[in-house]
Amino acid sequence: MWRCFDANTRIVVLSASAGVTNILVALAGGLEPTERFSQLDALRQIQFNILERLRYPNVIREEIERLLENITTLAEAAALASSTALTDELVSHGELMSTLLFVEILRERGIQAQWFDARKVLRTNDRFGRAEPDIAAVAELTQQQLAPRLAEGLVVTQGFIGSEAKGRTTTPRPRRQRLYRRSAWRSAECHPRRYLDRCPGDLYYRPARRAGGETHRRHRL
Repeated sequence: MWRCFDANTRIVVLSASAGVTNILVALAGGLEPTERFSQLDALRQIQFNILERLRYPNVIREEIERLLENITTLAEAAALASSTALTDELVSHGELMSTLLFVEILRERGIQAQWFDARKVLRTNDRFGRAEPDIAAVAELTQQQLAPRLAEGLVVTQGFIGSEAKGRTTTPRPRRQRLYRRSAWRSAECHPRRYLDRCPGDLYYRPARRAGGETHRRHRL
């Protein structure tokens, strides 16, 4: 957390909170009403366990509620007919919520952070569920939309989602997730420094692995 005070830190890349992605993937597969409602309740509980620990939860409560409503609508659609495009859209909400929460945590601790939607710059092809980044487009869009924000201060964004040319949400091929992140952000001259550790209901940060294999101890926020 305290490294976020470092003036040299410009971007923080996060995953979804623990347990959230599994729930979203299950919803995307199409569930019967009883199981769907159960999963939606579990998802809401995870988000509100974090939200209610904030000093001023109402600052982002409306936005979190809006995303949860989107998830409910998408889950209902998936129960009728699932697709890889719908799955990508649904799964993206995990990182959208975690980054919103983390920005508010930082602000409450005196760190002026701003939220950024990675889909604005992480351009991919339209192979939903197994998208590949368009490195040239990522570099160009980053210079246009992300670089100015980096000059202003710390940016918090997502690490697993992008968008294709029509603006539809995409996610990378699972086995190439690490390559996707590295190649896309490296071309943009951005270095992901942190991500959420996977512990249900809590937010953690852990800096990226250092050269030589050394890692930092994880810290609860």
